[in-house]
Amino acid sequence: MRDPKFLCVDPSKPFLSLITPVKNAGAWLYDCIRSGQDQDFMDWEWIWVDDHSTDNSLDLLQELAKKDSRIRIFTNPGTGIISALQKALDECRGQFLSRMDADDLMPEGRLQRMVSALNASPSKTIITGLVHYFSESRLSAGYRTYQQWLNKVVSRGEFKENLYRECVVASPNWIMRTDELKAIGGFTSLEYPEDYDLVFRWFKNGFSLQGLPEVTLLWREHPGRTSRSSPHYSQEAFFRLKLKRFTELSYSGSGVQIWGTGKKARLAQSILRELGIPVTLMSLQKKEGLDHYTNITQYQEPQLLVAVYPPQPQLETLENYLHKNAFMRGRDYWFL
Repeated sequence: MRDPKFLCVDPSKPFLSLITPVKNAGAWLYDCIRSGQDQDFMDWEWIWVDDHSTDNSLDLLQELAKKDSRIRIFTNPGTGIISALQKALDECRGQFLSRMDADDLMPEGRLQRMVSALNASPSKTIITGLVHYFSESRLSAGYRTYQQWLNKVVSRGEFKENLYRECVVASPNWIMRTDELKAIGGFTSLEYPEDYDLVFRWFKNGFSLQGLPEVTLLWREHPGRTSRSSPHYSQEAFFRLKLKRFTELSYSGSGVQIWGTGKKARLAQSILRELGIPVTLMSLQKKEGLDHYTNITQYQEPQLLVAVYPPQPQLETLENYLHKNAFMRGRDYWFL
């Protein structure tokens, strides 16, 4: 492997391939591309796959590509993000690969930091970093909470422990070796939400995740985000995917216990029963007809899914109870 360079040595043999699926993102394309062009590290190609946009996205890309030969444009041979990502991967010429989304921005120094970190890491390593949400309007409390949670996971390296809680890697905020992604099937056969399923594929194939302590993604929040408007990214879609992967990657076959009786707990119970998994709901309060949460110690080889996320003092009480009884997060219990 040749050493990564700050300057682009040969445009036909870039060190890094950036890949971006695009659909009707004309309002943000220029700023996104400019944030890449302003990076210190410039030995890259940027592969854009247009997913049949009906706005001016394709025109803008073609105009920008005339001025920068590192920008390469293709049309999605299918429909949707997964097909677009696979087309981009098929066209990659770089040794390293990183995804970027058309409405987001790269902070200064992102590429140099991520490339250097991966170059110094062993095989089967994924590098990610911290995120910072921004918006032209007021950012909701929910997005601020998710940003804090994700950055905490990344900073502590607690990816496995939180695997079934939420997606532990922001979709446009990772870098890996191109041939290693191709070796595990690329984006083919992923299920939506595809960014979350890719993380499961990494874990299934023995990859390790490493988080940088700096912000490597400026994540734009706006009403037109696909994650807001597509049913592929609904709460039920996330639950169906992560519980299916739980049964494949972590389930021991002896039944599942769920702490909680609310909406998330009932949804998880329903999906797991569809998958043929015996499920027991357990209440945090004493309720007739339900096991109390403290009875978890009475089960042989319990596998606990925690479908409640109470305020910090109560959360610490619950986790202290589990740790006192030799439960390990990411091995014996997981938060949903």
